[in-house]
Parts: sequence; structure tokens; C-alpha cells
Amino acid sequence: VCVCVCEMLCCAFVYRDIQVNIRNQLEEDFHFKNGLQTPMYFDKEMRSLPFHGTDKTYDSVKQAVNVMKKYAPSLSKEFNGLHRSKATFTDTDCIVHPDGEWERFEVKAAWTTLNRDGCSVDTPIACKLLDELSSIEDLIVTRMGYSAITPETWIRPHIGASNRRLKLHLGLDVPNSAPEEGVVFPPDIIEANVTAEIRNELRQRKAKKGEQVSDDPHADRQMFCHERSCALMRVGDETRCWREGEVLMLDDSYVHEVFNGCSETRVVLQVTNTCTSSQPYSQTHTS
Repeated sequence: VCVCVCEMLCCAFVYRDIQVNIRNQLEEDFHFKNGLQTPMYFDKEMRSLPFHGTDKTYDSVKQAVNVMKKYAPSLSKEFNGLHRSKATFTDTDCIVHPDGEWERFEVKAAWTTLNRDGCSVDTPIACKLLDELSSIEDLIVTRMGYSAITPETWIRPHIGASNRRLKLHLGLDVPNSAPEEGVVFPPDIIEANVTAEIRNELRQRKAKKGEQVSDDPHADRQMFCHERSCALMRVGDETRCWREGEVLMLDDSYVHEVFNGCSETRVVLQVTNTCTSSQPYSQTHTS
């Protein structure tokens, strides 16, 4: 049960058996590779992964990740300034009310005061990062903005408009604590977390046997969310967590959702990068 909102397709909760039937129909009748990846514009030549890792992504994105990490502390301070001055706006797309709030600021938005380069005069740090990212070959940044969700915010399942883009989330203020007592997470987020944990255990077993492992070398801390992780994101059938100073790379053409079960607000900088099937792509095998 879905409705289009701007660039997103927001989906209401439906029973599990209905979800499975819908996925099967999308794959069989509409020829999608994955019933969880059904954007409005679908390029069959694009690589299909819910999350990209440092060993599996575009070469330009690898460079972008290294650049973004350097800016994390100063970007965090910049967002706090925006929040205090009430320069941010509240987004209601896909939000469950009355609990929770989604606070955002787009650095290239037409409704903000822009400098001569088309970047907000209120975010000089983010604009400096944008300028540096723009110098990376094959990296096409179409959007950049701050995104903050307060405790008990649930951004419901939604789908991006195209699979020709990759979103990079840089963790700025990420609570590192167990979920608040009594908080109930959306069931699909929990199930996807268990799935990721099982995959990680299989990966570790292969590594112990000396078998080749083709996954992120940091998967033991990135592939699933530990008991002290209270802010979670599900993309497709995988759940991951943000970490301060680290970049989470996701394909938002998969159904995805976010929930903050923490006692504090989670803040990230989101960079949207347009990709093409012809871009240089690296796949490194680790053991």
C-alpha cells in the first residue's frame, strides 16, 4: 500500500503474507530483479546492493568517503548552530505522528539564501565540502543536506525514485547506547538485523577456515547492529547502524526505513550521488 510523495514512494504497513505476495508479483510479472527494489526509474545495467561497502563501490565514491570523514566534527558544530537559530525545517513525509520529528536543512535548496556557487550562505562548512567533492572525477553530487531525527521517530518504508544514485550518510551525532526501555521497533527492521547477523557469522566462519570472503573487511562491526545500537536503518533485507565519523553507503531504490529508539537525536549529513553503469567500480576480495 504505497503513495508517491515528491521523490519518494511511501509505503504503509501491510501484513507479512501480503508483503511476500507483492514481492513475488513484482519479480515475476514486472521483471524486477528484487521485489524490494522497485524505483520509478529502473536501470537494469546498474549494480544491485542495498548497502555498498569500502570493498564494493564506485571508485569516485571511495574518494568521497575519505574526504567526508575529515569534515565530521566541524559539520556537527555547523548543524547545531542551524538548530539553535531555527534555520532548519520539519519534514512530514513518511513520518508517523504524533511521536517523532524529522528536522532537515538542504544546502542547495532554492528556498535558502544561496551564494554565487549555488550553496547556502548559512552552511559554509558544508559548502566547502561540496566544493571539494565536486573536484572528484565521476562524482556527481545532486543533493546535500543535514538530517536529524528525534527520539521515537519512525520514517516509514519508502522507495527512492531511481536506482542510478547512491546516498552517503556521514554520522555526525549518533547516540551509542542501548534502546530506551519500552521502545518497540518496527518488526521488519528487527528481522533484517537478525538476517544480517546470521550473514556475518557465516562470513566469520569462512574466514576462520581460510576461505575467501568477498565482503566489507569491517563487516563484523557494520553488517548488523549490536545491542548498544538504538538508531537503525533497514534497506531491503539488511539493517545497519550509523557511527559518528563513519559513512554509510546505501541504495535508496530499495525499500528502506529508519527508526530512532534512542533517548537523544541522531544527526547525519546526507550526500546524494548520481551513478552510471559505466563508472569505474572496484570489488576487492578480503580474507
